[in-house]
Amino acid sequence: MLKLCNRIDARANRQPRSGTAALALLILGLGALPARAAAAGAECPEPDRDSAEGAARRVLCLVEHDHALDAIVYGEDAAARWPGEARLLSALGRAYDESGNRDRALAYQEEAHRRAPRDPLISYRLASVLADEVDRLAPVARGETIPADLRHCFASAMDSRDARKKMKALARRADRLYARSIEGFSRTRGEDDILTLNARMERALLHVTLDGRKAIPELEAVAADYRRIAETIGDPAMADMASGVYMNLAQSYALYGDDASARKALDEAAALAATPDQKRLVAASAGVIEDGNANSPLIAAMAGSSDCTLTTDRATPGTSGEK
Repeated sequence: MLKLCNRIDARANRQPRSGTAALALLILGLGALPARAAAAGAECPEPDRDSAEGAARRVLCLVEHDHALDAIVYGEDAAARWPGEARLLSALGRAYDESGNRDRALAYQEEAHRRAPRDPLISYRLASVLADEVDRLAPVARGETIPADLRHCFASAMDSRDARKKMKALARRADRLYARSIEGFSRTRGEDDILTLNARMERALLHVTLDGRKAIPELEAVAADYRRIAETIGDPAMADMASGVYMNLAQSYALYGDDASARKALDEAAALAATPDQKRLVAASAGVIEDGNANSPLIAAMAGSSDCTLTTDRATPGTSGEK
């Protein structure tokens, strides 16, 4: 299921992109490279102390401020200076994930997890990458028709039976990793911490993709917790995140034919949306969901993207703490 909400850890509102738009952004970006480099330096200065930990924080800062390519260049250099540092490798994996290079993202997260299998943040990041692959396989597993220009995205699993087998294997592993990260975050950061909540939300979405309607109550519970915390602290960024979770809930209802509950969840999403960007995102998504085509964004989001990237991400507003 295409996630319509903010993903923490330097990931944000996910929006479809077309090949033409991506090319236009690339052209504009090339013309502004010196300015972008200067902006990256100003937003994410070199760490005061020369260390792998400081380098990892700077990589994530660059990703959060939409400088994924700068993050990759800096992160690769840092990884050569501090080989085998799990948090640095994982941060570099996030940069590759943001850039759309799924293979490199997965490779770095796998290596980070191999070196630090008990680190809840690394488990969470690896689970997220695996869950994205489940999302890509789900339409094929359901027997949906894949447009000819996107078949290369599913070249290893064009048969629905093969896709279901691959999807279930990936999902089982992602589920275990999410469970481990949730337990670790709850113990060290608290049950209401944003990383705990986000890992719960992503795990609930994974369960909806796999188990259908019977998994929706789990997502309802997560949405209610997001709303409770957003209303308690009064933070616009948290309100937008809660709005995004209710959009996911609406999508889930609509996908399984519960139009009345979908409309109610959309109303909740609209009421919670605090910023103009989130309000526009809710309005745009509402049309798709209310038209009874709740899962179409998954295919549309990949149209024209040669690397099969699902989204163009924006920097997460207002996040704090370690990512």
